[in-house]
This record gives sequence, structure tokens and C-alpha cells, in this order.
Amino acid sequence: MSRSRAAGMLVVLATALTLAIPQTAAPDDAKLLVEMDGDAVVGETLTAIVEPEDPDAVFQWLRCDAQGKPDCDKIAGATEDSYVVTDNDVSHRLAVRAKGAAGSDRSELTAVEEEASITSVTISPDQVPVVGDRLTADATTGDPAPTVSYQWWRCSAGEPLTCNEIEGATASTYEVVAADAGRRLAVSAEAGAVPVWSSPTAPVQAPPKVTSVAIAGQAVIGGTLTAQATATGSPAPSLGYAWLRCPADPASPCQPIAGATNAAYLIQPADAAQTLVASATATEPAGTDTARSAAKAAVPESVTGGAFE
Repeated sequence: MSRSRAAGMLVVLATALTLAIPQTAAPDDAKLLVEMDGDAVVGETLTAIVEPEDPDAVFQWLRCDAQGKPDCDKIAGATEDSYVVTDNDVSHRLAVRAKGAAGSDRSELTAVEEEASITSVTISPDQVPVVGDRLTADATTGDPAPTVSYQWWRCSAGEPLTCNEIEGATASTYEVVAADAGRRLAVSAEAGAVPVWSSPTAPVQAPPKVTSVAIAGQAVIGGTLTAQATATGSPAPSLGYAWLRCPADPASPCQPIAGATNAAYLIQPADAAQTLVASATATEPAGTDTARSAAKAAVPESVTGGAFE
């Protein structure tokens, strides 16, 4: 066999071996895929999701024709992995292009809907709030209903109205706390760039609480005892008093003294050998609270002496 013929056979054999070796396809995860997540509604945020994940991927959001052949323009400055839909996008379709180590891809086109705006937001129940109440924000929206976010505010009782954000109060419901007493509450609802505010409530009321009842004076017939109570609540509660005559037998209940409803009480002969107790009641629109004095005025049978127990 000649040298040239042998060389030709080697070339043919090498070509056959090359054709016989299967070509390895690129793995599926080597191709970059991009999708959009979110609602294409004015004011809502769209997010680009790429697979495989690529922290170095670059993005460009596109505004395209509403129908027919997609004629897309780059949205100036929209080069992050998220995009807030604007009024300029209405009657268009949106897409996002991503480029990363695994290649590049463009998401499907998504039609933009006009903002499903919030027309109003109210607070229920529609009554004077009291510490401990649970309030609910009711937002009236257009169709389709958007995702609504809330923020509760603590406002001044008078004018001009000044409000401060209540930290962490971002649910549609809010439980009134002691810090709200004497202040008005409001809630803002947002489904786009501009929040809508409720009207403020009436000033929050705190239920009254009698914190102490003290008695001063000498417990003798003809003498005068004076009760002094302190109480909390919002608005400031009014205080009323009542005096009670308690028998020496602790098993017998104390009885109110008819007509003895002032802070001061003139000790009567009928009080001899009895023990006197003052009761105070705090009253305001949120309710009432009553407490008795811890000290008791023991009235001796004679006109002299007298002590507190």
C-alpha cells in the first residue's frame, strides 16, 4: 500500500470516529430565564426573577405597544430588578430584559391596568374610642382590588392637626393602648404612590380608676371627717363620695348613710360606737370606678377620743 493511500484511509477513519461521537448539549441551567412577579397595576411593584440566580445580572425594563407586534422602548432609569408601575405605562405592556453569566432573556409581555385607586378609608366602629377597643380600617377600592397597606397615626387632640406614625401599627386593625388616651387616631391606606387618609377619631377615652381614698379629721361625735380621692382617666373623671356606717361585728355589712354624699361628713350621735368608711366613685364617659378608703374612722361612744383603724 502506498503511503498516500494509507494517509487517505486514516483521514476517512478519523472523520467517521468524529461523526460517531455524540455531541454534548449545553445543560438546561446554562440558559438564563427571566420572569416578572407582581401585579401590573399603577402604583404596584414588579420584580424580575432570573434562573439560575445571578447576583451580577443587569436589567432593563421595557414599555411596549398594547397589542399587535411588540414595539418596545427602554424605560429611562429602569435598570434595577424591580420597577414601580406608573401612569405612563397605562395602555401599554411591560417586559424586562435580563443579562447574566448564563446569557440573556426577556420576560413575557404584561398588560398594564389602570390604578385600582382607594376612594376612601374609614375607621369602625364609628364611636368614641376607648383604651382596649379594637379599631378596623375599611378601605373602599376600585376594581380590580389592589393590595392595600395601612399605617395608623396618633394625632393631636386639637387644631392644627399634627400626627405621628405609630410604630409597628401597619395592619388593618389596631388595638387602642393607654398611650392613645386624650389623642385622636387616624389611619392611612395606600395602594399606589399617594396614601388616602381617614378622618381622625374623637379623642381617645381611658376608663376611670380610683387610685386612692384617704380620710382626714378626728373621729368624734360632732367632729368632721373629710375624704380625699385621686383618680385617673381621660377625660379627667369627676369624683363623687359616699359615707358608710360599719357595725363593730365584721360579719355585718356596712350600710350607706342617707344623704352623706359630700367629701366632708359631720359625725352624728348615731355613729357612736360605729366605724365610718368613705367611698369614692370616679365617673367619665368611658365608665365608672369605685373604691373605699383603707382607713376606718372608729367613733367612740363618748364625745372625746376617736381614732383611725
